[in-house]
Amino acid sequence: MRPLISILIPVHNSAEFLEECIRSSAGQDHGSFEIVAVDDGSTDDSAEILRGHSGTVRCVYQDNGGLASCANTGVAHCRGEFIKWISPDDVMAPGCLSELSRHRGANTIVYSDWDIIDERSERLRSFSESDYNSLDPFEFGVRLLDGQQVNINTSLIPAGLARRRGIRDLGDPVAADYDFFLGACLHEGTRFFLVRKPLVGYRIHGGQLSRRGIARTLSSVRGVRDERLREVGGAARGRYEEALRRYQRGKPLARRAMEAGRGILSRMPAGISDPVLAYYLDRVRTTR
Repeated sequence: MRPLISILIPVHNSAEFLEECIRSSAGQDHGSFEIVAVDDGSTDDSAEILRGHSGTVRCVYQDNGGLASCANTGVAHCRGEFIKWISPDDVMAPGCLSELSRHRGANTIVYSDWDIIDERSERLRSFSESDYNSLDPFEFGVRLLDGQQVNINTSLIPAGLARRRGIRDLGDPVAADYDFFLGACLHEGTRFFLVRKPLVGYRIHGGQLSRRGIARTLSSVRGVRDERLREVGGAARGRYEEALRRYQRGKPLARRAMEAGRGILSRMPAGISDPVLAYYLDRVRTTR
């Protein structure tokens, strides 16, 4: 029988936290799901850990091709109607799949708040996303054009949408996530729905790819925004540009000052700016 949800775990040298990720995935109470893990040429014990879960996890092994290649391979092997992405260093809260699937739709991406956890899996704090559930896809698109809104590790994505759009190899995981969500919204009219519960433990640790080179990430995200906006074209592009200007002009002064400071920091050397920019990014998203 075809499962409703495929949990997709892209793996590369993830041995330290992989067991915990698999346990949190396998322990979900949803009645219809599978777990698909793609090992992207790991050189640590990741592949051995996956082989130890061969009765629970459907494993795919490939030569190292990078995150986008790993993700797209995984999507091709998922049999579910929906795909729940989870990074191998993160964990799903009990009931995560059931909560997300209550709001599923053929062209809806469901996502949630999340907890920030440390290397010992202790919760540091919760992260509450801005609630834009009342907005139509156009107005949500304006918010997306202003910056990233969705943590992909919390998201439940229609499999058909994931296959149509794929993940582009942009050399930066945050930019690739942003590109996928922005393209889905602007070009597919996808609806986004936030579940107001922390359903994922998002781990912060020293080796985390998405928090390295943040100044470069900000530049890549701006490039993605400009490219996707150009693709809209015509009168629709003009509507988005005018609505984005209006939205940005309406921001509180304190928010605009914070974003200006972030822009200055992004031009400083990475070793100096990255820790402060990580704080700025978190603050900006929570005040959106």
